[in-house]
Amino acid sequence: MHFSLRILLLLILTCTQADASPLIKIFVSTLPQQYFFEQIGADKIEVSVMVGPGQSPTTYDPTSKQIAELSSADLYQQIGVPFERIWMPDIARRIPGLKVVDAREGITLRSIEGTHDHASDHPESNEAKDPHIWTDPLLVKNIADQILRNLIELRPEHSATFTQNHRLFIESMDLLDENIRRILNGMENRRFMVFHPSWGYFADRYKLQQIPVELEGKSPGAKALAKLIATAQKNGIKTILVQKQFSQRSAKILAKSLGGNVVAVDPLAYNYPQNMEQVAKAIAAAATE
Repeated sequence: MHFSLRILLLLILTCTQADASPLIKIFVSTLPQQYFFEQIGADKIEVSVMVGPGQSPTTYDPTSKQIAELSSADLYQQIGVPFERIWMPDIARRIPGLKVVDAREGITLRSIEGTHDHASDHPESNEAKDPHIWTDPLLVKNIADQILRNLIELRPEHSATFTQNHRLFIESMDLLDENIRRILNGMENRRFMVFHPSWGYFADRYKLQQIPVELEGKSPGAKALAKLIATAQKNGIKTILVQKQFSQRSAKILAKSLGGNVVAVDPLAYNYPQNMEQVAKAIAAAATE
């Protein structure tokens, strides 16, 4: 190979290596958060999720491998799901240099139906509040804004890419919001029954009301179940929405008493836009039965 050509190729290779930034290592709590980060960070990031498919953030315990990998992460975005209340203080103690941000920052949190608000004596606390903020596509835009700020802070050289991806993602959330409103348009019965009250922010956004089967985080006893049957009959509800991370026994008993059925919906699915439209369709279909 000609000497000058070799020098040119060496220079190109050196410049390419110099420009290549290491991937930003992100840890998140749930699969929807992983989706949000990957839409904005694209090929500049590597996202690991704590609670994988089919697992419940209520009963989840991080693995020793995850704890070890967290020590080399650039960022952890928590969202307030139950396992974090137990594990985050321990993780912060073990890995003091880990940057931890809260996806709920700047969002007014709601209480969960069917539970006592243990934070009522401490208004500054959000530990007992509903963490399912991602079920509202317009609140997801707040999460996206935080993601953009943190990614730019970590890799300012990629700010143009992150900003462009963020703009497209925001547009997709606005479109999703429009599609959900179209799906739910014309619903006369705005109440729906769920086993675990994961859909409060979704219900608030779209002027719906979720009625939980689960009370204080537990399946209802005979007396409470009888009351739920009466409530469902009064409101013309025959379909009970359930998610695979929780026992469906009480929901099936309730549905059988109503001559109805159970329909599985998953607030923790990865493909966020597709999943949210499916949930809207399930709620709309349940309202017409």
